[in-house]
Amino acid sequence: MHIKTSIMRKIFLPITIISFLFIINTISAQKLYIKPAFGYSFGVHKTFLSVYNLYSEMSPDTTINSEYLTAKEVSFGNGFNFEVALGTHINDNMAIELIGFLHQSGEIELESKEELIFYKGYRVSINDKILIEGFMYGINPNLLYSLDKEKMKYYLKAGPILGMLSMKETGEMKIFNTIPGYYRSEISSFKAEYKKQLNIGISVSCGAEIRLMNNVYGFVELKYENIRYIPLEREVVEYKFNDKMELSSLTTSEIFTEYVDSYASADNTENSPTKRLKSSYSFSSIGFLCGIRINILN
Repeated sequence: MHIKTSIMRKIFLPITIISFLFIINTISAQKLYIKPAFGYSFGVHKTFLSVYNLYSEMSPDTTINSEYLTAKEVSFGNGFNFEVALGTHINDNMAIELIGFLHQSGEIELESKEELIFYKGYRVSINDKILIEGFMYGINPNLLYSLDKEKMKYYLKAGPILGMLSMKETGEMKIFNTIPGYYRSEISSFKAEYKKQLNIGISVSCGAEIRLMNNVYGFVELKYENIRYIPLEREVVEYKFNDKMELSSLTTSEIFTEYVDSYASADNTENSPTKRLKSSYSFSSIGFLCGIRINILN
């Protein structure tokens, strides 16, 4: 069952605000601590993107086409990450933490090729490369429960993620052409940006903590995050043809893209943004963190 984002915002945003106010309010109670951490995550709940390759050989009598369509699993959840949490103890076993600097980023590379061979020996080769970069900045309030076992403390925590997500896309197409009357080689490139938007996710972690010195503790943590990004708008902000800026030569439909639930072919015209179906990109991950907890006020 899917909960609509608007409903989730109404539920989780107040939780975040209350958590933050609770932490600020307890500063006077002298229970505040800070937890910087660094780690590496592996992407999960991956998105499938299609990569298209074509080989075509044409003669006066026949045409031979070999088409290859490959599904590539991708996620922005792969990579190093860094976070800083501010927390306060409610009692000996319970604490509230607010991760106020949650950052996740990743890259997806796609490459497709087309090879066209004509019967007089003419050849057209097309090589298309695209790099998609994903970014997330957010906050993550958590409720933590811990148990002391001899010199170690074991804990479990969970809470919502409020993330501002976005993507950037760069692409380059190279064409080599031996047909008379055409450019021998062409290079076009573009840069596009996807509109930022607030999305809701969830995180669950378990970890172990040990005392290093007075008011300083070291910890390791296994963390799972589930959050996705569904773009609504895309805009081409730069376009070059053979190293010459040509953004003004593009039509409205080539510059702007809107992602919708459904559309008809008649909806796509030169003078309006291109309509495409919505698709989601995974920022979900599972990974390890290590860091220290420092009691600021004890």
